Order: sequence, then structure tokens, then C-alpha cells
Amino acid sequence: PLLPTAVMRAKPITRRTVLSRRDAMTADARDAASTAIAARVDAVLAPLPAGSVVALYAPKGTEVATSGIAALAHARGFRVVYPR
Repeated sequence: PLLPTAVMRAKPITRRTVLSRRDAMTADARDAASTAIAARVDAVLAPLPAGSVVALYAPKGTEVATSGIAALAHARGFRVVYPR
């Protein structure tokens, strides 16, 4: 296997733990986290030229909101695309 057996066994446990912690966050905490993440992503996108393409996902449930990232990308003249 590509990954050691111990890592493969730990992955689903880690995933469940992370998802349960995210699901336990308040809406305000998720909003604050999404805003902070958007600011970090904006810094990463800053050097790219206008017209660059940024691929995002439409969040479901308690996933990080991507609307802030999309707004910042559009303000920089980027094209935002989503998977079908």
C-alpha cells in the first residue's frame, strides 16, 4: 500500500473527529473562521494576474463558506468557477 496501515486506520477516526468539531461550532464561530480563511486565501491569490481562474466549491452544511473568497476573487478581476 501507498500509506502505512496505521495511517490508513487512523484516517477515518481523524476525519470523524474533525467533522464533529466543525459541526459543533456555532454559526458565529463558523462565520469568523470563514472570514479568516478568506483573508488568508486572498493573500495567496494576490500575486496572480487579473483574469486568473479560481475554482471553488459551493459549501454544504457546516463547510467553510466560500462566498467571501468569491467576492475577493471577483474584486481582483478573477474568474470564479464551480464544479458541476
